[in-house]
Amino acid sequence: MKYIKKFEKSNVDKLKYQIGDYVICQEKGWLPSSNFLIFLDFIGNNIGQIVNKNTSVYDYIVKYENIPKEIKDYFNHQNGTSRDMTEFEIINHSKNKEKLETILNIKKFNI
Repeated sequence: MKYIKKFEKSNVDKLKYQIGDYVICQEKGWLPSSNFLIFLDFIGNNIGQIVNKNTSVYDYIVKYENIPKEIKDYFNHQNGTSRDMTEFEIINHSKNKEKLETILNIKKFNI
């Protein structure tokens, strides 16, 4: 007797974080540019929000607010406010933004 193969979920469904989660990221790549260090500092010291799960090489699209003009080119989605990130580039996450603000304050004041 033949059987029906179970429906397998796509990779998007298997991702660890959900749309709406708040995240702090760390860029793993390197882009030769004079503004890249400003970009690295911004990504590591600001909270982004996952706005979409992606099916390409990158896992998530993360949206940021108050992006400095000189690094706007590093953000390539939604009129320059969002960036592709992999699961490995997310260093902290929470459904609660205040929890991540506490983490950033601890980091900032070296507590």
